[in-house]
Amino acid sequence: MGARRSPLRVPTHDPASCTLEVRHEVLAGVPFFAGLDHADIVELDRRCRIEDFDTGQAVIHAGQPARRLYVVATGTAKVVRPTLAGTEVLLDIVRPGDHFGTLPALGADTYADSVWALTPLCVLSLDGPSFDAVLDAHPEVARAGLRVMAERLEAARTHVHAMAVATSQERVALAVAILARRVGVPHDGGVLLDLPLSRDDLAAMTGTASETVSRVLAQLQRDGVIDSGRQWIVVRDLARLDELAQI
Repeated sequence: MGARRSPLRVPTHDPASCTLEVRHEVLAGVPFFAGLDHADIVELDRRCRIEDFDTGQAVIHAGQPARRLYVVATGTAKVVRPTLAGTEVLLDIVRPGDHFGTLPALGADTYADSVWALTPLCVLSLDGPSFDAVLDAHPEVARAGLRVMAERLEAARTHVHAMAVATSQERVALAVAILARRVGVPHDGGVLLDLPLSRDDLAAMTGTASETVSRVLAQLQRDGVIDSGRQWIVVRDLARLDELAQI
């Protein structure tokens, strides 16, 4: 865990990156809106609110009234769910084109998860009346939306259960494996987690102590599974990491 130079290129806040073209592209890639043509996507974009968040800011909190459906335009955020023990478990990492949040029209009155910006973030969102207007014009969006939300709910339940019964090593290994697949980029023969990630971040994601995370990462590094430094991790052996995570 030496103080070597970080391979990460940490992005800076740049609202200008959330361009019209970027917004149209990410909206067209959302499963809810996959059946809409370009003119519909343009109209959809006009209905969206555009918001920027700095690293570490909360976009939504679990338990808040479900008032907006969000789509990531630029940046990266983490989706976490509180447990009965008072900890949080990592459910997902969302990147451009991914969606989070919900609305009563999609079957939820409150947000089940909290979402935090891991990098500077630009998100698009629709409130209830705007989404209702989209549904009135395009009923197929409702069918797609309900199907997607049901699939995500089941996946979240499965993940929370897996984290609840896992050992500390399995939790940390699982979190790193998930991150490798969601935000990993090729680097020096391995997979670099392309976001700044502290031991505290991993502790919050896995419901373990920071000291435990450091101990597990140190062992993974000694075993040649990962390489790491301050706020960065490179996975050297993803297959072995999957084994340790019981994937």
